[in-house]
Amino acid sequence: MARITIAPAIYPGFKKDDGNYTVKMRITLKRKSRFIITSEVATPKQLTRSLTIKDPALLQRLRDLEDKMRSAVVGLDMYTLEQMSVDEVVSYMNRHILGDFRLEFCSFWQQAVADKPKGSRDNYIVALHSFQKFLQSDTIDISKVTSRLMREYEEWLTKKHGKGARAVTMYTAAVKHVHCLARKKYNDDELGEILIRNPFEFYNPPKQKPTAHRNVDKDVIQTMINTRSQLEGRERKAVDAYLLSFALMGMNAADMYSCRAPQKDIIIYNRQKTRDRRADNAEMHVQIDPRIKHIYKEYAEANKETAFIFHQLYTNHKRFTWALSKGLKQYRERMGIPDGGLDFYSARHTWASLAYSIGIPKATINDCLCHVDEAMKVTDIYINKDWRVLWEANKKVLDLFQWQ
Repeated sequence: MARITIAPAIYPGFKKDDGNYTVKMRITLKRKSRFIITSEVATPKQLTRSLTIKDPALLQRLRDLEDKMRSAVVGLDMYTLEQMSVDEVVSYMNRHILGDFRLEFCSFWQQAVADKPKGSRDNYIVALHSFQKFLQSDTIDISKVTSRLMREYEEWLTKKHGKGARAVTMYTAAVKHVHCLARKKYNDDELGEILIRNPFEFYNPPKQKPTAHRNVDKDVIQTMINTRSQLEGRERKAVDAYLLSFALMGMNAADMYSCRAPQKDIIIYNRQKTRDRRADNAEMHVQIDPRIKHIYKEYAEANKETAFIFHQLYTNHKRFTWALSKGLKQYRERMGIPDGGLDFYSARHTWASLAYSIGIPKATINDCLCHVDEAMKVTDIYINKDWRVLWEANKKVLDLFQWQ
């Protein structure tokens, strides 16, 4: 028989900026717990050092709420209760006991992104911290996230980061995405139970303007091939990593840092930037062309757990990216290339530009770069990708250079 426990809860993480604590009710069913935020706020004087409530008046109000919640659960027949999850019980209590639905948005945000890949999760957490700074609070009920609030947040971000800054688009889009996850979880459109209104019917995050093309001249890459053996240290590693990225169809630094060892000269990985936005998890199969094997072997992982040794040389992919930036700057200064004329990401842009210039179809280029194409999402589900088409396109691009 399902047994529900209901009890007030105050934890250190519930502490607000003003030093007081949000009081929540902990609902436990089938060994899973969820929290319902209450309208009560506890001051330090109302609590013991272990955050146990000692104020009689506050205790009584919480007991009244607890009794109200228990009475509603008693009204459910046991079969129905056995079939319900703890989330469904919480939703039921919110509808039938507390009146208006309440959900602490920032806490939900943290739970909702906890299972995302690390890079994506970190971006969402940074966005959450930005939103909390704007609010000047660590908490907000989801009902307070309105189109007006979002316009004010966009204006605040614009003043802080500048008009057209990527942060303005990314952070407002993050709020929209997490809010959508909450609506999917708690609303029941089929039954007409709309607990959370959609403010994004009246507000849309600004779209990011496409960045300027950062491709380099074909002669620059040929010069890198010709001069790499004359370089040393960080500069040599940066140039070699750039050439590897270019020859592996624009592989990103984060993927180069962590991708698995190749299987018969085929590196298989999931592109970190787009794997949570593609139905195929952004899976890529890249063939190591024979013409770059001499560069690849210099950085190949000896124990063959990962493709490259970069994870041994740098503590994380951010340090790796930083070292690449510094090394390429040294090379730019050596060769007299203007600032901005050569950075690591330009390997992808240059590969795409050269592929297009020799007649490779845009759809093939899109697949080689593993972009997200909204128009092709459904089609991609049904297509069994022929990787040989991508490898042939890559060979044609590499044919433009003298590699030995």
